Formats: sequence, structure tokens, C-alpha cells
Amino acid sequence: MVGFALPQSDWPMQISFVVFVKNVLDYLTLGGFSGAGGAEEADDPAPHALGQLGLVSRPGEPITARALPGVEELVIEGSQEASAPAEAGRATVLPVLRRAGLYVVKGAAEPMDQLALSVLSDEETDIRPRRNVVVNAEAASAGSVGATAPLELWPYLAAAGLLLLMAEWLLYCRRIAR
Repeated sequence: MVGFALPQSDWPMQISFVVFVKNVLDYLTLGGFSGAGGAEEADDPAPHALGQLGLVSRPGEPITARALPGVEELVIEGSQEASAPAEAGRATVLPVLRRAGLYVVKGAAEPMDQLALSVLSDEETDIRPRRNVVVNAEAASAGSVGATAPLELWPYLAAAGLLLLMAEWLLYCRRIAR
């Protein structure tokens, strides 16, 4: 996958390695598969990574599916129940699904008979450092750690443990000398 000896580099310690692994996992699981629900991939019979065609959409996005012959209604089952009238062989726009989760579309042709709605967004998974971040519609800006930082107790606990260990060692040496 890479053109150099990975054990002899510091690449696993770099942020770009995390991005690379994320992109590889997206590719292998088709998490970044675009156009979920479009007609162009419905005719693609080619096998995909891991033997699965992962169609992942975001809540609120329009999703289309083709009905099987003889099916008049597509029934969506999952964390949100819905149905839509359908015509065999024609693309049907499914009702808007607002909850993330896995869904089964009964009466739909493969691969749209199983759907996944994910709330992961590009903004939330972007790991670059920023000066300002919006959290719950409120801006939070980066700053230096001041008086609001909690006091770290581990150095004091480590010193107390070391003193206790030294006192125990001195008592041991005193008993052995007798």
C-alpha cells in the first residue's frame, strides 16, 4: 500500500497516518460511497470490498429505490417506520428519514433493500487544529490554560510513594544490620 518501509519511518506517529487509515477503512467498507440511492449504482453487479455494498446516507437526504416487479408499496422498517407508493422498475423517492440507524426496505431491489443512515460528518471528523470551533451553535475559541486548569496531583502522589518506599527500605536495612 505504501512505497517505503513502514517500520523504519515515523509515519505512524504523524496525523497524516490517521487520515490515511481512515481513508483506507472508508474505501474498504464503502463508507465514502457517494450517490447512495441513485440509479447509476443500482445496475452495478460488481462485487465490492468485503462482499458488501455499503450504502450510507445522512439523515434528511433524499434516497431513491427501485421496486421489485409486482410491488406496489415500499415499506421501510428500522428505527423509523415509513412507506411509499411504488411502480415496478421505476425509481421511487423514499420518505425523509430523520433518525440514524439501519433500515430494511421491503419490496426494493438490491442494493437499496438495506440502508444505513449515519450522522458522521466531515466537519466532526476533521482532526486539524483550529482557533475557533462551533459547539452546540456556540463558538468556542482556543486559548491558553490559565487558572481554570485543574491541579495535577500525580507528582505529589508519586513523591509520597517514593518517600514511603525509601522509608520501608531504610527499616529493612536497619533490621538486617542487627
